[in-house]
Amino acid sequence: NDRDRADIAFAAEHELEYLGVSFVTQPSDLAMVRDELQRCGGRGHLVAKIERPEALERIQEIVRVADAIMVARGDLGVQLQPEQVPIAQKRIIEAARACGRPVIIATQMLESMVNQPIPTRAEVTDVANAVIEGTDALMLSAETATGQYPVEAVEMMDRIISATERHFPPARPAASEAPTTIASTIARAATDIARRWEAVQLIAAITRTGFTAREVARERPETPIVALTVDPYVARQLALVWGVYPLVAPFAESTEELIDEMARKIAEAGYAQRGDHVVFTGSLRYFPEPGHTDTLHLRQL
Repeated sequence: NDRDRADIAFAAEHELEYLGVSFVTQPSDLAMVRDELQRCGGRGHLVAKIERPEALERIQEIVRVADAIMVARGDLGVQLQPEQVPIAQKRIIEAARACGRPVIIATQMLESMVNQPIPTRAEVTDVANAVIEGTDALMLSAETATGQYPVEAVEMMDRIISATERHFPPARPAASEAPTTIASTIARAATDIARRWEAVQLIAAITRTGFTAREVARERPETPIVALTVDPYVARQLALVWGVYPLVAPFAESTEELIDEMARKIAEAGYAQRGDHVVFTGSLRYFPEPGHTDTLHLRQL
């Protein structure tokens, strides 16, 4: 409708990084929004909010055309029986991760902190379980929008996430999920090197669109991921992706100069130091569209 078009035009004009699309039930819902956004000159990514049972029936198709997925448990909980919500949440996370899409868990994460300074133990467990299941991001809603303890809610969620990640390794893809493209094979190889050789301190994803960094994050390495991009807009988008630290840096012309410059930027930013081993991955040839990751380079700084 006209209001939706005005909202999309606003997002394009102000270069918003993400747009949430509510009540998605089929891939064409996202296609309509994307077409309108591109018509307005926008390049934001679309977050498909999964709020209806019909979306669960087509979740694989929706995930493939979305840029990110949100498990919107408020409306989903109204549409489903209560005992079905955690099952749906796990299904959605698995589908999103299988396609390398960031997934957000939202609604009533720390609901009691709207009025109380500490959460219930059940809420703490809910947040921790979402981390263990492999979600990329957790979102507070009423806790920070209208709650009495917004700062405390954010601090508490950060404490729960940090404690959980210290005690549980990242949820890796199933061994049966074999890479299907050159890019996904390179990403898995980079992650395998980092896992097998403890001297590797960092994975550096050189990316113009964010694709390479998302492919590496999909593998859930325990080694930090730094995404090196020339585009500040892409860097802001990557802030949503699990384990990725975006870093904006100009790209040199030649391959050797590019690796040297990226190594220097990483060290200057404090992500690595002289003597550390870093796995570099990306596409060293320019392509206007994402998906051409084809290079793996191991270097000691």
